[in-house]
Amino acid sequence: MQLIYNSLCAVLCHEGPFLCRSKARVNRVGHCSWRESHHAKCSWHFRFFFSLGILCFGRTVSVAQDGSGEFLTIQAAIDASSAGDEIVVAPGRYVESVALRGADIVLRSTDPWSRAVVERTIIDAGGADHAVVFAGTESAACRLEGFVITGGHADLDDGTTSHQRAGGILGNGASAVVNRCIIRGNKAQLTGGAVWNFAGTISNCRIEDNHASSGALAACSGRIVNCVITGNTVGLVEKGVLHNCGAIVNCTVVDNPGGGSSAAARS
Repeated sequence: MQLIYNSLCAVLCHEGPFLCRSKARVNRVGHCSWRESHHAKCSWHFRFFFSLGILCFGRTVSVAQDGSGEFLTIQAAIDASSAGDEIVVAPGRYVESVALRGADIVLRSTDPWSRAVVERTIIDAGGADHAVVFAGTESAACRLEGFVITGGHADLDDGTTSHQRAGGILGNGASAVVNRCIIRGNKAQLTGGAVWNFAGTISNCRIEDNHASSGALAACSGRIVNCVITGNTVGLVEKGVLHNCGAIVNCTVVDNPGGGSSAAARS
């Protein structure tokens, strides 16, 4: 950081610690220490451009259950994040329901490309609620990558249907990206055992062993690409395992009792 600061001082002030003469020196923390107005000018410029860099590129936040990360829970990291941030989650079973809250962030495991890592990085709602909830305002810049998403139960009979749809992921119309996840073992009393009301892209995922009256995937108007959809059950055979969804591209839909197809689905 000191090297970056010194370089910025030299460029922005036309003079700096690397070009110091008798009028300038560098103090213990690397700050320019002109006795004249150069000090204030350089410090202001540095703070401005440093802050601009944070806004443009975001920051990386770590989550680990053993205390080696900045946060112990995924939700705490999300609550402290801003648009452009990346949250990297160490392997573990995180028993919590996760709400993205509308922020365009990247939430991922340490290695979404590794099946072994994904299988060990688990968001588990514990049967209490939806496992993952999007606010609905997230764009394609928001990415959820490399998790097992399980334990979501949308079967609360509270006199409404709001908690009877979307066991695994409640999309609320978000345009985010769900990539390289395993959506497994969720259920909904009505529709969308795995995912409901999602307008973004679901890619390279396994969607398996979810249950609903209709549709493991329901009201998913975006693209579903390169996914394996298997072992899901639906109560209403005529509704199918894919209910009211958009383009299904290069997906394998197989062995879904009560609905779906045993062939590869392409569009």
